[in-house]
Parts: sequence; structure tokens; C-alpha cells
Amino acid sequence: MTFSNPDCGSCSALLPDIARWQREHASTLTIALIRRGSRKANRVKIGEHRMKYVLLQKDREVAAAYKANGTPGAVLVGPDGKIASFLAMGSQAIAELIATGTGALPAVLVPSHS
Repeated sequence: MTFSNPDCGSCSALLPDIARWQREHASTLTIALIRRGSRKANRVKIGEHRMKYVLLQKDREVAAAYKANGTPGAVLVGPDGKIASFLAMGSQAIAELIATGTGALPAVLVPSHS
């Protein structure tokens, strides 16, 4: 899951990479883009990238549930629906998280709180 805002310059700069990752890693990873803002504002920003899996939140309710207090951010969610990584903040950290999710880098798992 990637968290993005239509008014965030770093988020806009990352959109081409997210679209490419969605295409290149479709067989191993579903990359969902969680955005806030209006449909119109988002359609303008993401329309040219032909992205799949774009979800709009009303305010920040999804981001807040994942403790993503800034953008851009991302987190891996396992097939079981559980968080499977630390929150990655910023373009470089997100690229590394995608590499982890596709198996190019070893996984960075959330510590167990048993």
C-alpha cells in the first residue's frame, strides 16, 4: 500500500515509478495507491500514468490506521491482511520496500509483540 496526496510534489514525482511497479510486478505484488482529495484532483494527477488499484480515502482514515502521518509512504501487507513491514517514508525507502516485496531484497518484518 502506498500513501500519496495530490498536493505533494514528492508524491507526484513518484507516480511514474508506482505505475511502472504496478505493471512490472503484477504477478508477485499488488501495489495499491491510497490517495486523499477529490476524484477530479486525483484524475488529473494519475490519469496519464494509467494506474490500477487507486483508492480514495475521505480524509486520512486509511493512512491514520497504518500510522502513515506523511506522504509519500508505503507499507507491505501480507496475503493474510497483516502488516508485513515497517512503514517506509520517502521515495528511496519506498523503492527499497518494493524491492523487498518482490524478493529482490530480504524482508524487513515488523517485530512481534508477543
